[in-house]
Amino acid sequence: MLELSHHEFKRSMITMQWNLVEEVDNIQNLIDNASREMRIIKKNIKNARVYKKTIVTKMKNTFDGLISRRYNWGKSIWVSLGNT
Repeated sequence: MLELSHHEFKRSMITMQWNLVEEVDNIQNLIDNASREMRIIKKNIKNARVYKKTIVTKMKNTFDGLISRRYNWGKSIWVSLGNT
């Protein structure tokens, strides 16, 4: 049967522990990166909502302005034709 000396056993245990610590550090880095990416995505979604709201408001205001001008234009023609 294979037997390890005390020194070899101790060295192999320390190596295994270091490898385990490295794996835990790698997993922690992955979690940190995922958390950072999620914050960025949430921020981008929030910005997109604000941008969408701004665009929709501008479109509505433009459309309302066009309707108002057309209404006033039609009304002025109606008045100029002598129909009051």
